[in-house]
Amino acid sequence: MYNLENGHLVKDVMDVTRPGQKYSAPDFGMLSTAEDLRHYCQMMLDRGSWKDRRILSAKLVDEMTRPQMQTALAKYKAGLGYAIHVGGAPEMSYAVTDGSYGANGASGGIIWMDPSLQLIRIYLTHYFLGDFREGNAVMNAAFPG
Repeated sequence: MYNLENGHLVKDVMDVTRPGQKYSAPDFGMLSTAEDLRHYCQMMLDRGSWKDRRILSAKLVDEMTRPQMQTALAKYKAGLGYAIHVGGAPEMSYAVTDGSYGANGASGGIIWMDPSLQLIRIYLTHYFLGDFREGNAVMNAAFPG
């Protein structure tokens, strides 16, 4: 993995490639496409159903997206794999509604699902040591109002 520094590509300090591997850092997280992530997020918004097929039980999705514990950041609580924005929490760096949830990836990608608006936002990047705020303009542009 590389970063652009002073107009030149420089190997990233977090490069974890191994000889002969096909994809960079497959153990770092999920590699996917925006379209596949959209399908996954729609399944979550549909409480575990995708194209009239039950993939996850509604009870499991409800448990995954239920605030389980406070995080170090007051703006959201942790669910099972997701950050969940809760009522009365401070504003986030991009527009969200209470009860919406999502996750940030290690390399700056963001998925955020909003059940009340039936809104899915996906910001894909592959930039280690980046700043998640780089995606704020994109996340806000996709928010109604």
